[in-house]
Amino acid sequence: MQADIWLLRRFAHESGELAGIAGEALRARTDSLVGAYRAAQLFAFLPYQLLLSVTFILFPMLARARARHEPEAVAGYVSTGLRLALILGGLMVSCTSGLAPLLLRLAFVQQAADDGATALRVLAVGQGAFAIFGIETTVLVSLSHERSARC
Repeated sequence: MQADIWLLRRFAHESGELAGIAGEALRARTDSLVGAYRAAQLFAFLPYQLLLSVTFILFPMLARARARHEPEAVAGYVSTGLRLALILGGLMVSCTSGLAPLLLRLAFVQQAADDGATALRVLAVGQGAFAIFGIETTVLVSLSHERSARC
């Protein structure tokens, strides 16, 4: 999850050189863009962190119900757990993505908010989708369908 920062630094530096920026100005602008992107990452991870807590509750409940041979309970836990994950994830992603510049401005300087707002919008949606994928994988693993959980 950190490789994108290395790539951003490299490509921002190269594109700055092609634009004729050099020396301290190039380093400062590259650092500014990388810092804004890192700020966006901090907020984009919030939906993932929230939904990860759902897996800590859902996994043992599903495993216990499966071990007790309670198919109705398993079905109820799966549908309720996924429904809650989608609602909570959608709420977090929509707020994070929709309020991206304001969230960044809450904790960082205006320049970082301006530079990182678009990245935060995209990252929030991506992290939300990744979190839902994690919940689905947790459900499959807790029901002993590990092979189905592989990509």
